[in-house]
Amino acid sequence: MFSGYGPYLAENVSRHAGAEMLVLSRKVGEKLLIGKDISITVVRIVGGGVRLGIDAPQEMVVVREELAIELAKREKETSGNSPRPS
Repeated sequence: MFSGYGPYLAENVSRHAGAEMLVLSRKVGEKLLIGKDISITVVRIVGGGVRLGIDAPQEMVVVREELAIELAKREKETSGNSPRPS
């Protein structure tokens, strides 16, 4: 999954919830780059929370996971209530 980045990267791959993921440490003001068009900046760390700034192309949808789950649930409920074509 993370091939091509050398042995340093392999040391930072962890398993979480059954999936392999890259785990990195960042300090306030530091960024993560995803491809050429996306950067994520650590804006603030307070207690157990982290505030992130995301710079991504306008056409890319960026949404919190819990909101995406709720929207999918509502969409499923709405589509289940629509009349079926005869």
